Amino acid sequence: MSYAVVYVSDTGNTKMIAEEIFVALPEGEKKIVDLKKDAFPDADLYFIGFPVKYNYCSALITDILEYLNDKELAFFSTCGLSPTEEYKNMIFKNIQPWINESCTVRGYYMCQGKSVDSYKESLKYNDAVVRAAFERMVSAGDTHPDDRDLDSVFSFAENIIKRET
Repeated sequence: MSYAVVYVSDTGNTKMIAEEIFVALPEGEKKIVDLKKDAFPDADLYFIGFPVKYNYCSALITDILEYLNDKELAFFSTCGLSPTEEYKNMIFKNIQPWINESCTVRGYYMCQGKSVDSYKESLKYNDAVVRAAFERMVSAGDTHPDDRDLDSVFSFAENIIKRET
């Protein structure tokens, strides 16, 4: 079985999660690829990572998903807000149209991460009460991914591998 951890990262959050997944993978045929810099590798099982922006993944991710056939997939993402199960499910639902029916999805992991400054700036246009609530949630992300997130994603990757073998 060959593995590839492929990701897009803007602030370093998703890269940090990708590196932890890579460490969790068994020794052997495995690759880690920053999709903004390197070519998409061939593999049997892909861990595909992205930062959530405006409730979606990047076009780089959707473009890749459209061309994958008969592959095993596991997804991971980071977002500026504290991810609830409901939010995580919504994001996954938003990427499903690009996943080929011949692929098998093994799981999806999401954790909070530091927000880009442009997103923080956009909060000034919201109602004052709403803005204050969003600012608290986004500020909490400034310390993420933390050790707990890294331990959690390591376990996620291990569980994906166990289900595969």
